[in-house]
Amino acid sequence: MTTRHIKELLGITLANINLLRSGLCNLISILHDCGEINIEEYAILKEYFLDNQYPTRVSWYRPYWWKMGEVQPRVDWLKLHIEKNSNNIK
Repeated sequence: MTTRHIKELLGITLANINLLRSGLCNLISILHDCGEINIEEYAILKEYFLDNQYPTRVSWYRPYWWKMGEVQPRVDWLKLHIEKNSNNIK
């Protein structure tokens, strides 16, 4: 199974932001379920999201970094991280 570079995976996530219902983790689950990304790519994205890349949580019990379903902060974050990974393409 081939996996795509994180920049491309973030781009796929951004291109499908219209499917956002709650948060980015849920969105990538939807992308996996509909065959846009494979299980390895899902794991790569999930790890990337959770690897100190999100803004700091407000509290330990709040599962979202932004308001649930709020699109624009997630779009901004995805664009920023696509740009950050533009120079890291293998």
